Amino acid sequence: MRPTYLTGERVYLRGMLDDDKAHTVAWYPSTFPVNAPFGEQQLTELHGKIWGASMYQLAIVNTADDRLVGGARVSFAQRDRKAKVEIHMAPWVDDADVLRAEALRVLVPWLLEDHNLRRVDAHLESNQPASIAAAEELGMFEAVRLREFWRRPGGRVDAVIYQIFNPHEEQRHA
Repeated sequence: MRPTYLTGERVYLRGMLDDDKAHTVAWYPSTFPVNAPFGEQQLTELHGKIWGASMYQLAIVNTADDRLVGGARVSFAQRDRKAKVEIHMAPWVDDADVLRAEALRVLVPWLLEDHNLRRVDAHLESNQPASIAAAEELGMFEAVRLREFWRRPGGRVDAVIYQIFNPHEEQRHA
């Protein structure tokens, strides 16, 4: 069931399955713990709006053991041809930042090329160096920084939004 076009070395992205409700805390972005009935409700709502959806929820799965380790939420603004990417990793994953970076490397080019978007925004935190490095490798730049936006153990961290404009868009208008 692994999609070949959304696969990196350490993770692959796939659509949500009914069994993912049991692992809602791994993929659903919430400050508070969530349970399986809540996950089932979220999946039901997601699957009901699949055609012409303005938001995709994708599962991030570890390639080594096919274990669900996070979720990627992609929100589309169709009129403006842009997308917002938010990645939530399971709290128990030790190398969450490295896996998030890998997911970005897979997801951003897919959105730019296959969805023909003008812009992709990735919402990150300043304490995620591997993810920030991956965004910069992809050609993204820091567009917004909100100082001390997120409360994390030991203090607060900045929220950063990295952006990339579709390079094919510039060639078309040149």
